[in-house]
Amino acid sequence: MTARENLEAALDAAPHDAAAFLVYADWLLEQGDPHGELIRVEHALRLTPNDLTLKARDTLLRKQLLPGLSQAQWELGFPRHADLRWVTEEGYRPIERALKSPLCRLLEGVTLADYVTLPSVLELLSALKHLEAVTLVNSLELINSGALAKMLRPVSKLPHVRRLTLQARQVTESLDRLAGFGELARLTLSGAWLGPGDVGALRLARQKVPEGCVLALEQTSLTYAVERQLREVWPFELAAPEAPGLLVVEPDAESGRYLLEGHDLRIGSHLACDLPVAEQGLNAVHFIFDRSTLREAGDLDAPKRQLADGDRVTAGDVVLRYCSDVAAARLRRSRG
Repeated sequence: MTARENLEAALDAAPHDAAAFLVYADWLLEQGDPHGELIRVEHALRLTPNDLTLKARDTLLRKQLLPGLSQAQWELGFPRHADLRWVTEEGYRPIERALKSPLCRLLEGVTLADYVTLPSVLELLSALKHLEAVTLVNSLELINSGALAKMLRPVSKLPHVRRLTLQARQVTESLDRLAGFGELARLTLSGAWLGPGDVGALRLARQKVPEGCVLALEQTSLTYAVERQLREVWPFELAAPEAPGLLVVEPDAESGRYLLEGHDLRIGSHLACDLPVAEQGLNAVHFIFDRSTLREAGDLDAPKRQLADGDRVTAGDVVLRYCSDVAAARLRRSRG
């Protein structure tokens, strides 16, 4: 093996070992390769993350060395997670050159969407032996709720996928397509609405994935009743947001759902809300909740109400409680 091959084999064996990367960087600098400087700069940023000079140099080197993925998440001179959800025919060539570059040898994760990600991108990704984490985003959910499920078949052909994240409000149809992920160790549902019917779907999904596959929920809206049912079917990790939000108090059937701060939320709307109260035969009341303030939607001149921790809000037949820490409030309520 050549000196380069030996050094790169050490990176493959320990892809997060800074010492191996610094040795590789020194060798690259001896060859006059600017990639060595990028590795050194990103290692220095670990120690002084607020150094503006280092940040500027890091940005410049990434654009020079790998313009197609300069905005990816980098570590020690290599892109580690790339957001490819908007790859189009016109933008494919720079991505193709980037993914074929040796600099992508350590790419560990990608984010793809059901809208414009090309099949040819998946072919390029299949050659990356460190790629084990895939996030699928349902961009077409309002138009085609089954679009994400259709992406699961080609994604399941990627050889090393062990962590899969499905980012969609409705996930039931996608769960039917998990059988092809033979090495899946972790399934994450992000932003999903989970109701009683989804408990049965997850029961069946658990039979399709390898034994020991961990289920995780992120910013997922589910009631306390559904949470208890689901834990009996598939014990899961719940990443409730440690952020301000509104927790549903009434009706009891929706108790435990949360609405996060910083989003325009319309109670009763499937388009923008985690609480489908219209299905419960309730009166929909539209409002905007943003940065601890609440006002009626549709009336831009309506006064904003500043909320304090514990304040209750009545919207039609729905009662919500403002919590400065949604995660802590959910934990207290579930234990109570």
